[in-house]
Amino acid sequence: MINRVGCMAVLLVIVLIVLIGTAFTYMSIDGKRRAVDKELETLKGILQQGLDTPRPLGGYARDEATFNSLMDAVAALKGRIEEAKTLPDLERVYGDFKEHTSDIIDLVSPTAAATNQAVRNQEAQIEGIFNRWRVQREKVMEAINRYNSALSNFPESVVGAVFGMKPAPVGSPLM
Repeated sequence: MINRVGCMAVLLVIVLIVLIGTAFTYMSIDGKRRAVDKELETLKGILQQGLDTPRPLGGYARDEATFNSLMDAVAALKGRIEEAKTLPDLERVYGDFKEHTSDIIDLVSPTAAATNQAVRNQEAQIEGIFNRWRVQREKVMEAINRYNSALSNFPESVVGAVFGMKPAPVGSPLM
């Protein structure tokens, strides 16, 4: 009887240790996943800020209709930003934003671009958006790599599999 109680006590202690270890491992992985989400939200915010950045250039555009069409295309990106859940989703939106913004800058009269301080300021703001994107994208990549790395190591890989955690999609390294 004492042997049986002792075995049950040892088994109970082992089960408790495993449960506590699993809980801490889950919290560690979940913290890394939350870090990815936080960095992605910051990246979304940079894109959201950039949506209105080219608008003041409208007064200097050589073709107002084309400018307005491009600004409509930029404004349409807002919904895609909100819907984006992964880095590859955001990179596609960023690629379209960068393309439309470059087309808008190309529409600006060369004389205005060369002589008008307001135009140069707007172009600098657009370039600032691109720079902030690149810096923040690196932070997202680091967070994704930490999360994915955790999921590939024991015991995190087992706990992650039990709770249905999957690696985050990384995206293109060229953006």
